[in-house]
Amino acid sequence: MADFDKSKFDPKAVAEARKAEMEEITTKLEKGVKDIFTTDGYRII
Repeated sequence: MADFDKSKFDPKAVAEARKAEMEEITTKLEKGVKDIFTTDGYRII
C-alpha cells in the first residue's frame, strides 16, 4: 500500500465531493425510474 500523506487530507473536501457524487447518482436514479414508468418500455399488455 502506498504511503498516505495525512497532512494533505481535507475531510471537508472529501465529504463535499462524496455529497456531490451521491446527489448525481440520486438524480440519475430518479430520472431512470421516472423514464421507466413514463415510456412504453414498461407497458403491461
